[in-house]
Amino acid sequence: MNPEPQTPNLALARPTLRAIVLGLILTALIGVLVPYADLKLQGTWIACCHLPIAVVVPFLLLVGLVNPLLHRCSRAFTRAEVVTVYCMTLCGAGIPSFGLTEYLFPTLVGMRYYASAENRWDDAFIKLVPRWLAPADETAVTAFFEGLHPGASIPWGAWTTPVAAWTLLAAGFFLGYLCVSVLLRRQWIEEERLIFPLVQLPVQVLEVRRDDQPHAGWPPFFANRLMWIGLAVPLVVHSINGLHFFFPVVPQIPLSHSINPYFQAKPWNQMGWVIAILHFSIVGFSFLLSNELSFSLWFFFVFFNLQAVALAAYGIEIPAIPDYPTRPHAALQMLGGFLVFAGFIAFLLKRRATAVWAAASRGAGFLSAAPDADEPLSYRAALLCGATGLVIVVGWCTAAGIGPALAVV
Repeated sequence: MNPEPQTPNLALARPTLRAIVLGLILTALIGVLVPYADLKLQGTWIACCHLPIAVVVPFLLLVGLVNPLLHRCSRAFTRAEVVTVYCMTLCGAGIPSFGLTEYLFPTLVGMRYYASAENRWDDAFIKLVPRWLAPADETAVTAFFEGLHPGASIPWGAWTTPVAAWTLLAAGFFLGYLCVSVLLRRQWIEEERLIFPLVQLPVQVLEVRRDDQPHAGWPPFFANRLMWIGLAVPLVVHSINGLHFFFPVVPQIPLSHSINPYFQAKPWNQMGWVIAILHFSIVGFSFLLSNELSFSLWFFFVFFNLQAVALAAYGIEIPAIPDYPTRPHAALQMLGGFLVFAGFIAFLLKRRATAVWAAASRGAGFLSAAPDADEPLSYRAALLCGATGLVIVVGWCTAAGIGPALAVV
């Protein structure tokens, strides 16, 4: 299945205040619920996945339940408003999960917690870390890993400055990402015809139409029997397995099986972690990808494992990195591939960069103005905001002790 890129005709629709407010509320709820689900319950990762549950569930409830009720009093959210809420929650979902904070916070305090006389981290690099960059209070560091003593309160004061500092850095990056997406949107969507799987869900659910009127009742997506069958199967299976996780007396439906025990002899035992797993969401997600991309994901997984087998056959065994999914030989090839791909993209974007600069030079307004009237921001505004984001990131890195030249890179 090769889905054609589809983009809703929302170019002239501006976000409304109520859509922005709802998006902020849902994003804040995600910011609270995701760490609780990941770290406290230690259950399903509801935000750290290819199609975040924490985004999809509120989106479907808004379209399938809330909007039909609001339609009765002519207050239903328009398609543009629903898309605004979806984009806001999708962008915010990765922040409280493994996309940022669940890696960042342990790193900030881990260096002090695990420092010892043997590793001499204090002399090696901790003394070089600015005090505003990471909590230095030993009580806060210990409490992060070992928990609070009875009656003790969270040491917010030790975290205020580091969190504010890293928020500034994240804001600079996100501002830059936003501006790059504005500058390259036409190149990616209209010229290269790239497929964005995360966009396909709202496009299909909202039933793209030429107008931007509220839906009367349920969209046709919810009247599709195949959709309900496809939803029911994983819902039942995962519900049973979820009950088993919390109540082991409930039987489990196995969905995975390790292949490695069948390859114990050399050189086949040098393959990485190979597991046959029925992952319902990935099965569905794969239908949103092109055949070429789906094949590449499978091929290179097999290819890298066969490389390890071939090297082991000649007496070269590459040790795995603990808790890291990719072996060094594969990781370095991926890095090289990224660099080549980035260079190729830069080469293709020469003409696009010229057109953007010409449009930005002629643009008069901060918001969209011809010839970039169908963009969220004018190219001039995108360039200025992107430059602002770059200044924030470079300035932050320089203040943290990184040399200016390296900070720019």
